[in-house]
Amino acid sequence: MNISKDPETPETLLHDGSDDNDGLPLYEDVQVALPEVLALPSPMATPDDVRIYLLRLLMEKRRLHLDRARHVASKWVRGNGQDLVEYSPQVYYGIFGHEDGWMVYKEVHLFRRQEAQENLMRTSPYPAL
Repeated sequence: MNISKDPETPETLLHDGSDDNDGLPLYEDVQVALPEVLALPSPMATPDDVRIYLLRLLMEKRRLHLDRARHVASKWVRGNGQDLVEYSPQVYYGIFGHEDGWMVYKEVHLFRRQEAQENLMRTSPYPAL
């Protein structure tokens, strides 16, 4: 399969073309359309969907370089979208290591809280104070 070198495609976000990947899965054949607005993956989201979400979250919220964000996100191998929000900090540490584990856990849960507050504000029958 030909992979576009366009920096905006999911394929180039998940794989940089190098052979040095620390033995971690970097899936070249993934075909995923990136949503324009970053949103928490659905509970049934695949590991690929979660990795793309983590990649974008780390780049947009933590301003990590693409290579670093790709390296961190690639450590998410099996969990689905439900696991992303239910795993404890200790599980995140086991997946990503202590420093990256805390960063990913914190960003996911801050984003989740912010998204919940925005949804509440949109659906509330009362005006904001």
